[in-house]
Amino acid sequence: MGRRLGVDTVICTKLEVGSDGAYTGRMDGGNCRGAEKARRLTAHLDSVGGATLGWAYGDSSGDREMLAMAEHPVWVSRRGGLGHTMV
Repeated sequence: MGRRLGVDTVICTKLEVGSDGAYTGRMDGGNCRGAEKARRLTAHLDSVGGATLGWAYGDSSGDREMLAMAEHPVWVSRRGGLGHTMV
């Protein structure tokens, strides 16, 4: 999807693909949330020269660690409202 959208890097939970090329319904690796999301994001930022995370948007408890890394964390409510994070 990232390539189709012209995005250079996608950090996400990956889905397992079977030998027939179809998705199996299982994850390929760990779930990208919470501490794992922050770890993957830190690794990516380090790989591009130690960049910092400017803006970050989160809408679940699994985003707290990522939001804590951001210079400008924004909590997005499930009802569409924006606000400063609850980190």
